[in-house]
Amino acid sequence: MEQFYFNAELGFDQSNVETKVNGFKVSDEDDDRTNYKALVGFMPLSNLLLAAGIDGYQGDQDDDNSFAVRAKYVAPMGQGQFLNLEADGSFGDIDDVTIGADYYFDQAFSLGAAYNIQDDGKDDVNFFSIRSKYFINSNFALGGEVGFGDDVQSFNINASYRF
Repeated sequence: MEQFYFNAELGFDQSNVETKVNGFKVSDEDDDRTNYKALVGFMPLSNLLLAAGIDGYQGDQDDDNSFAVRAKYVAPMGQGQFLNLEADGSFGDIDDVTIGADYYFDQAFSLGAAYNIQDDGKDDVNFFSIRSKYFINSNFALGGEVGFGDDVQSFNINASYRF
C-alpha cells in the first residue's frame, strides 16, 4: 500500500533576547523571522511515513536553508487508541533533531512529549516539550505545546488542515 505525501508549512515568529550582567541590561535584540518547510514522501508500509525536503527561514539577522527528513509510525493499540512515534531532522547551518511520541486516547485527542536538540556548531540547546492535539473533524485540528530546557521556554498554539 504505497501512498504519496506532501507537506507545506509557513510560519512567522518574533523573539526578544535580553542580556543582563549583574542585574543590568547590556543588550536587547528583537528578531522577526519567516519559517517555511516543504516535504515530499511516501508510505512504503501501512502506518509508516518517510519524507524529505527543505526547511528554512528568512530573518532580520540571518537566513538558512536546510535538508529536512521526517519519519513517522502510527501503531494501533486497540479499542480506537493509537501510539504515534516520530523523528524530524533538519541539517544545515543549524542542525535540529526532534523525537517524539503521542498517545491518542481516541481518533480525535492526543497527549505527547518530545525531545529536541539544536546545534549551531558552537552551542547545543536541548529542551523537552509536552504537547496535545484535538481533531475537530477528520481534516482540522487544534494543538498546543509547552517547552522547557537549557534557558529555553516556549509556548505554541497551532492549527492544521489536512486533505
